[in-house]
Amino acid sequence: MDLDLTFLRVILAHIQRLSAPLLQLSPPSAAFTRAALPAASRRSRSAVKAPASASAAAAEQHSPAADAVRCASSAGDGRRDCHASHHPVGASFLLLPSLYFTVQLHRWRQDRLRGTSVLCQEEQSADGVYRKGINVDFIRDITTGNRTDDQQREDKAEGEKQQPPQQPKPSPPPSPAAAAAAADESSRQGKGKPTSEAPPARPLSKDSVRNDEAPPVQVSAHLDPSSAASQKIGACQYVANKKIEDRHAISEVKAHGRKCLLVTVLDGHGGWQIADYVQRYLASYIENQLQHHGALQMREALHSAYAIMDEALYELVRGGYALGFSRNVKVGACSLSVVVDYQSIAVANIGDCKAVLCRKGRAIPLNSQHTANSPAEQKRLRELHPNEKDVVVCKSTVDQPRAPQWPYLWEYPLCMMGLLKETVGSRCYVKGRLQPTRSFGDFHLKHAEFKADLETGKDFLRDAHTFPYITAEPQVDLYPRHHQDEFIVMGSDGVWDFLTDEEGVSIVRESLKSDPSPETAAKAIVHAVLRKAAERAALPLEALLAIELGQRRSYHDDITVCVVLLT
Repeated sequence: MDLDLTFLRVILAHIQRLSAPLLQLSPPSAAFTRAALPAASRRSRSAVKAPASASAAAAEQHSPAADAVRCASSAGDGRRDCHASHHPVGASFLLLPSLYFTVQLHRWRQDRLRGTSVLCQEEQSADGVYRKGINVDFIRDITTGNRTDDQQREDKAEGEKQQPPQQPKPSPPPSPAAAAAAADESSRQGKGKPTSEAPPARPLSKDSVRNDEAPPVQVSAHLDPSSAASQKIGACQYVANKKIEDRHAISEVKAHGRKCLLVTVLDGHGGWQIADYVQRYLASYIENQLQHHGALQMREALHSAYAIMDEALYELVRGGYALGFSRNVKVGACSLSVVVDYQSIAVANIGDCKAVLCRKGRAIPLNSQHTANSPAEQKRLRELHPNEKDVVVCKSTVDQPRAPQWPYLWEYPLCMMGLLKETVGSRCYVKGRLQPTRSFGDFHLKHAEFKADLETGKDFLRDAHTFPYITAEPQVDLYPRHHQDEFIVMGSDGVWDFLTDEEGVSIVRESLKSDPSPETAAKAIVHAVLRKAAERAALPLEALLAIELGQRRSYHDDITVCVVLLT
């Protein structure tokens, strides 16, 4: 408590000093600060000596300066002690806003200590949330963390008696030679894209105009559809390109007997091939790294899994490039993976997908979007390539809100009023080619050996000297579970191009009130995005839905939504 009072006292005094020049006041003393704090924190001070004569008192009473600050000589040593007066303008201008901003700063500080943020939706990253010595051998409901030890033992005994049949795990990725041979054999036989082993698809609801064109709700082959975890997840997609380039995968992974739920959303660009390959094999890489590093080293496991995944893609693409297929080096995919267990949430992201947590009705973004429009990513790229002015090419600029910075305290009230903004580039691209700054694939921006287009004989990039320009290194954030966590909304950029974080959370909450199904909530997100896209294009919703595949891409991107219930 003493530390909190000291913190408030220092902050309030600092605000007074910054506000004093506005009223042409002398720097206020600590007396004003103590007046705003509880009486228990005040200290006794010597009384202020009155003016020497009645005439001096009258002159001082009518002095403009005395209306703002009353000064008197202390007895004996001639020092001056200045106190803020009860001037109606000065007191109302300083006291109420200062107290308000101080309380807001105190709330923000307490929330930061608890691992959340309420001020301007600042991004947070909680480290060290895993406690050593905590290990649960069996978790019946992977998304619920309120079970006692006795309940866990009963669940374990029941699980051993009624063990569901094991679902087949995906086989390890084939070697480059085997993959090339399989692709060649498939093309000779006239086969198209390999079919998924997912269960039969369920179309969108009747509210969707064209169910025949709606993509299926896919469930990963290595998640038991009858398990409790599968009932906590709903997914929905809608096609814009001729062939949908988005993918998603849902699976259970194990780390030394500890079950975790893994949900991945993939947004492909330049083609569907990279996203499709990552959908099939990323879960296996993550599970292998969790077995190697352990669940207590989730950050290292996710970093390693993403690095190995991109290296496997590099070997496959290099084999095709050696045969003269240069188009594949321009295919890539953004990836967002969320690993949930009973005590924590781990988020690994490369690219522009996003996950939003709903905690007690409040939207909390779980990751940053890595695009060339991001000021942080622009700064990182310019620091890595200082001699290349075209490392980020922006076609326009826009003013957008920014977070306040310490110790500039005046930025916090400006932020809360929506007046704190910065001018940033808009419609920006890495080397003028690609918006995502992190992704799987896109090897023409990672390795100099792929810079030439073998079909035209020209280079993909102009003045490219310092590879790589993009990376597959994920940003990994760890969050402790909270009893007020409700659900997580994951989506490709086709969702967040039209919805804010708060709108996405509100839509899901309203849907769950009438229907507890997460799949229905995911469909509600898709329908809201389509309505927003129709409004932006000034078209009726029916007209937008009637547009042919491929042409829809001019109005909205492929849409993928996953809703994960945490209660």
